[in-house]
Amino acid sequence: MIRHYEEWGWINFLSTMAETKVFDVPGSGLDSIECAKNTKAYKVLTFASEKKDLDVAIKLAYDTK
Repeated sequence: MIRHYEEWGWINFLSTMAETKVFDVPGSGLDSIECAKNTKAYKVLTFASEKKDLDVAIKLAYDTK
């Protein structure tokens, strides 16, 4: 996994953000990856951080002890 992320980490992150369609601009003629790239980094990183924290919280809530 480390080798994969060393080579593809940034593209993987952009692809993951693009899959959400949150940053798409209708009628812009840009694909989802370009829209995510054109969005301010602060917005993209804040969205990703909140999503990650939520996913961790959900996992912890459902983990059996």
